[in-house]
Amino acid sequence: MQTVLSQYQAGKVRLLGVTTGKRVPVVKDVPTIAESGIPGTQGFDSSIWFAVFAPKGTDAAVVAKLNAAIRTVLQTPEIKTKLESQGNAVRIETPDQFRATVRANRAKWAEVVKAANISID
Repeated sequence: MQTVLSQYQAGKVRLLGVTTGKRVPVVKDVPTIAESGIPGTQGFDSSIWFAVFAPKGTDAAVVAKLNAAIRTVLQTPEIKTKLESQGNAVRIETPDQFRATVRANRAKWAEVVKAANISID
């Protein structure tokens, strides 16, 4: 969203749809791909997310402290408003929830790669 939002707001481009599962509040008039009526897009949800990772084996107390600090920053009105004004949805997860998110994303995209017979060669 960040790459096209200013062009959209200036009327230089027309957005046909957003790839997220829900409409994006900053462009609430733009439908989701699933809402667009294109056959085979029901349930379509492809979003970009940003996260902080720590090396494998990082002490759980350090991970918890880092998670708490990031959670505090993301909940400040100034930061939350800034991110949302750029088209981001602020989503705060515990380390366990985030591990599940990463696992689910890996499985989802592995299936796409397999179904499309994509190889690195």
